[in-house]
Amino acid sequence: MVKNITLLIVKIIENTQKKSEFRKKITPHLLRYGFTTTHLPESGKDLKYIQVLFDHSSIRTTEIYTQVTINNIKTIKSLIGLLNLD
Repeated sequence: MVKNITLLIVKIIENTQKKSEFRKKITPHLLRYGFTTTHLPESGKDLKYIQVLFDHSSIRTTEIYTQVTINNIKTIKSLIGLLNLD
């Protein structure tokens, strides 16, 4: 079941990317990483929650990932904006 869901997600990403102008390869891992390091901290989610999603054993590792990302948020374009699905 999990394998089928993963394949479905990959297919959706591939089809969406074909319709967009965004040429960097998008993977489920990239989407997960972007969501947990950018969108969750921006929305004020607790760092412990993010740690669980990343499956980090140390909260310090999660702090490093989120701090690096928070420092760069203003320089990153939105993935949705780059997809240009109009």
